[in-house]
Amino acid sequence: EKSGDFIVAGIFNIGELKEVTNSVTNETEVTCSLSGSNLSYWSLQRALGFLEILNNVKPSPGYSLGYKVFTGCNSIVVSRMVSRSISRDDRIVGALLPGYKKHVEPTAGLITAYNIPAVSYIYA
Repeated sequence: EKSGDFIVAGIFNIGELKEVTNSVTNETEVTCSLSGSNLSYWSLQRALGFLEILNNVKPSPGYSLGYKVFTGCNSIVVSRMVSRSISRDDRIVGALLPGYKKHVEPTAGLITAYNIPAVSYIYA
């Protein structure tokens, strides 16, 4: 995350949902864990490209551009929760959506309903 007057958000499918049993409480918890799958590396490369581009953008004098990077954790449910969070932040002026069609369509509807432009590398 980098603060700024205007924020661009990125949702990337880094990691996967996993059920983990807590050894102390014996309760099952759901976490987003980084995995060795190609999906994680593919999404991580896109996230790094996103950051590289935004770090080299020069906004108008007197303004600063920041970013927030979110993981959709390869889950439509998590991606939709992240989209709701993005739509509630008045500083966010645009969003890069996750890289799978099944994730883009539900998240785009939530974000664009709040007049936040959204793009995806799937739908160019």
